[in-house]
Amino acid sequence: MRAEKESIVAETKLLLDGSNYVFLVDYTGLQVEKMAELRNRLQVSGAHMRVVRNRFLKHIARDKGWEDLATSMAGPTAMITGDDDLAAARVLVEFARGTGRPALKCGISSDAFVSGDDIAVMATLPSLDVMRSILLGTAAAPMRNLVGVLAQKLRSVLYALKAAAEKKAAA
Repeated sequence: MRAEKESIVAETKLLLDGSNYVFLVDYTGLQVEKMAELRNRLQVSGAHMRVVRNRFLKHIARDKGWEDLATSMAGPTAMITGDDDLAAARVLVEFARGTGRPALKCGISSDAFVSGDDIAVMATLPSLDVMRSILLGTAAAPMRNLVGVLAQKLRSVLYALKAAAEKKAAA
């Protein structure tokens, strides 16, 4: 491989190493203005879109052990990388809903292969903070109920003692 090609591969590897996920999309049919709009939307969500030659990406995917990703590349491919895969999936699905493009191919998220359909499902999931709060609320509910039951029993004992004290005072 020539030096400039090796440089492109090394730069792409660095980009993938610093990312929590990579999604591959087919951008065929997207006009330049729409491509720029998609890049801007992705950038707002903390993601970056980059057009990469399939041959380079296959080489990198095989080096990283992503055989499923390496075998599913065909046609024009752009890769989306970043830290928040759910936010990027939402942007991609929302943009595709309006324009019909880009077509979701596949990706890697949390070191697991995801299909285009999986990426679309990821777009419907709540954010990580919301899922954490739901989990904490679910875990805290039994404890909250137990405290309520114990407090009610204590109140019952107090009411009984107060009634006994009033009866004794009245007598």
